[in-house]
Amino acid sequence: MGYSSRPLEYNCPNKAEVTAEFARSISILGYREEAIENLQKALEIDDKRAETWAVLAAVHWDMENRGAAGECYLKAVELEPRMTSVYEEVGTLLKELNEPQLGDYFLAVWQKNETDEDTPVRIREALDMLHGS
Repeated sequence: MGYSSRPLEYNCPNKAEVTAEFARSISILGYREEAIENLQKALEIDDKRAETWAVLAAVHWDMENRGAAGECYLKAVELEPRMTSVYEEVGTLLKELNEPQLGDYFLAVWQKNETDEDTPVRIREALDMLHGS
């Protein structure tokens, strides 16, 4: 049994969300390259949707593409700093990249399930580190 590599084509107000959820589903089934293609389409529709960035990050993480995963996770929390569910992955990634203090900060945010006034600065710091600035 196969699957269609794209969600049903129809006109709906939440097309970016539907496309991203479709991508999440096919990624779980192991179709990660196709999931990335669909997530990129979802971001073309709405690149301000933090959940889509988080799903794209998770797919990259599963493919062991840590740099791209980090970029996408950080984009998600930059758009929605209260999305503490992804802070565990960000912290783990930063620790893997030999940034233990920054990694510990994000892990602490995840454990507390709340951000603080330093969160936007730390997000920018992590993005700069990933970009090699």
